[in-house]
Amino acid sequence: MVFIATDRDRAGEKISQELHRIAPKTAQISRHVPKHQKDWNEALQAQIERERQQENQRSRGRGLSC
Repeated sequence: MVFIATDRDRAGEKISQELHRIAPKTAQISRHVPKHQKDWNEALQAQIERERQQENQRSRGRGLSC
């Protein structure tokens, strides 16, 4: 199984199609794209921000200030 992580755009679709075209017929290729962001960098930044916000909420709940 080959997993590819591409942007959620036309270029990402194009590279996915090209990999399917050149891969052996027996290859299993699975494309993964970010659910809500354009690319994986934006997805990672959004995840970091969510975790930062959650930590801030937990800290406030314990009476700590940031």
